[in-house]
Amino acid sequence: MEEDSIDRKGLFYCEVWRNKMEWIFNGIGTEILSFILGIMTGVTGCKFFINRQTQRAGKQSSQIQNDGKNEGNISADKIYGDKIILNNPDELDIRNFPHYSATKIEDIIAKGNNETLRKWCLELIINYKQEYLILQCIEKMDNDSEKYKLLQELSKRNFMDSEYFAIIGNSLSNGVYLTKAIELYISIGKMEYIETTFSLIKNNKYIYESLVDIYEYNKDIFKKLYDKGNCFDNTRYKEKMICFLKEKEYLK
Repeated sequence: MEEDSIDRKGLFYCEVWRNKMEWIFNGIGTEILSFILGIMTGVTGCKFFINRQTQRAGKQSSQIQNDGKNEGNISADKIYGDKIILNNPDELDIRNFPHYSATKIEDIIAKGNNETLRKWCLELIINYKQEYLILQCIEKMDNDSEKYKLLQELSKRNFMDSEYFAIIGNSLSNGVYLTKAIELYISIGKMEYIETTFSLIKNNKYIYESLVDIYEYNKDIFKKLYDKGNCFDNTRYKEKMICFLKEKEYLK
């Protein structure tokens, strides 16, 4: 009897212990499951929030403030390349410029950035628009890189003989683009522009580089511009040119 009682007690305690362990592990399992579900719910919620914010930003970024119906009102901070966004949902597109009045084009020129001015200036020139508008456009441009691009675009359209081609080239001031302009003149055979452009170069490095290009193209023009080295005010580049000419057997 006593042994039977002990066995029953042992079984009772084992059962209690087993129940406790099941409760503990069940609790841990529940916590882990809750943690995983929490992470998944959080990620889903975060994606939903980001998508909502993106959608809102996308809608807002495409909205244009509508302050009135006056299409002549151009917002200077809404100029992007060849398009100028008005204060209403319409766009003033360069491709439709033949329909714009001279007053509207003047307003565009006054508020345009250099890229916009280059594209509008090209359209004005190739469509033979009023001279004063073209000159305003050229005068407003203050970026030599855009001016040089304009020269390239005009040359591709065979407008090298236009008076504006020379005006744009002569408005350059940066030695890099003056040298590039001379290279362009050589490539299209416009000798008449070389001398004036060369005279605008003040940096000895670009004087040297331009003379090298001119030497290969036309030695008579080179001789005139080189002027026995008087075009340089730097001994180093003067000597460098002498070495170049000796290699070419121009100087004995």
